[in-house]
Amino acid sequence: MARPRARFALVCVVLLLAASPCVTRAQPLVPAARPGPSLRDVPDAQLVRLSYLLQSLSQLAQHDRDRLWRGWLQIGAGAAFGGAAGFVHEPQLRGMFGLTSAVALGRGVAELSISNHAAAALIDLESVPMLDPTSVQLSLTLGEKGLAHVARRARRARIVEGCLSMFGAVAFVPLAWGLARADDPDYRFGSQAFDYVGLSLSVIGVASGLVHALVSSPAERLDERYRELPR
Repeated sequence: MARPRARFALVCVVLLLAASPCVTRAQPLVPAARPGPSLRDVPDAQLVRLSYLLQSLSQLAQHDRDRLWRGWLQIGAGAAFGGAAGFVHEPQLRGMFGLTSAVALGRGVAELSISNHAAAALIDLESVPMLDPTSVQLSLTLGEKGLAHVARRARRARIVEGCLSMFGAVAFVPLAWGLARADDPDYRFGSQAFDYVGLSLSVIGVASGLVHALVSSPAERLDERYRELPR
């Protein structure tokens, strides 16, 4: 009888030890969670370029909004010179006022019709949530394309405005001569002091229009500076 009791006691001890909380079971290994990419992983050069793009597009967007009143101001000046030309009896002055009116009207229409679209590029850039390196790279791509597009539109506008100014300056002398000949068939160029004044103004106008057509606009200079930033 003693042996069965000893076996029964041994079984009870084993069961108690198995159910005891002191006995730990092997747990599956869970890998530690790794933090996802954040803005701290973005290189400083990219952040500098992104800040430059935001500031440049914001500045150009404000300049584009101001083009409305500049365009209407030039159209108003063109209309005023055109009206004044009808009340001037001197042929040279009438020609000067008429050409000034035509150039001002042309530049005003160009100012109103040629937008640089900087505001749209700025909205596209600001719409991207910059949370990680991937979104920053996407923002840089959108900003680069937007600034390059604005620079191309500004280049087109300065060439158009410069050509209009040169056209008006070049056309002044023959127009004034034609109007003077129509008023006086015996008129000869150089017989009046105003002829040389008009010629000097024409030369100055051509030089001014040429400089305007050749010198880079602010948008183009901003785009050039951006391309010089470290990558």
